[in-house]
Amino acid sequence: MLVLVRWIIAVAPLGVFALMLGFTAHIGSAAVGALGYFVLTICALLFVQTVALYPVAAIAGGVSFREFALATFPAQAVAFSSRSSLASLPALIEGAEDELRLPHEIAGFVLPMAVSTFKVSAPIVWIAGALFIAKLYGVNLDTRQVVLIGAVSMILSFSGPGIPSSPW
Repeated sequence: MLVLVRWIIAVAPLGVFALMLGFTAHIGSAAVGALGYFVLTICALLFVQTVALYPVAAIAGGVSFREFALATFPAQAVAFSSRSSLASLPALIEGAEDELRLPHEIAGFVLPMAVSTFKVSAPIVWIAGALFIAKLYGVNLDTRQVVLIGAVSMILSFSGPGIPSSPW
């Protein structure tokens, strides 16, 4: 089953490209620019979040930054290409057990619970999405509303599945 999932994940970018090609041909180039700006903004924010969390994880885990990065790279490559925390779970468990030498009992319990429960990117994605839609329709959001969107997204992120294309 894991081999089949890895094959599907390997060809997923081609399917996304094919879907986006039809979408962009339908909506026109002006909307593509705005959507491209939104995607680049989300990617940049998520990259900054990932880079900021690396030292926290390495220090809290008591391992070197390099060792942590090498252990998590395969799982992050799967997560990046599939946008699924659950699809990256086999690679995450493998890296935790093989590279970080965590006991199977701990990695097998903590990591599945973590990827199915905690989605730390939800506030970034929801806030950026709300700001994008508000800008698109000419609605001004004040600080209180943006904070509320972030708080609600954190609460709702616990109920979202770790599947590709999930908004959480």
